[in-house]
Amino acid sequence: MSGLPPIPIHATVIDLRSIAAAHEVPIVYVLDEYMRQHPHQEPATRAQGVR
Repeated sequence: MSGLPPIPIHATVIDLRSIAAAHEVPIVYVLDEYMRQHPHQEPATRAQGVR
């Protein structure tokens, strides 16, 4: 559908911004694709397990 790669379920918002920049698309397209791939998950605001 979008031509975007699979997006890891634990992707952070910064990861989504990087994907958007790499593919030269608005971040809302990447967020939409993330929600399509992982319908019951929200993007992490920071990396998991890092302190």
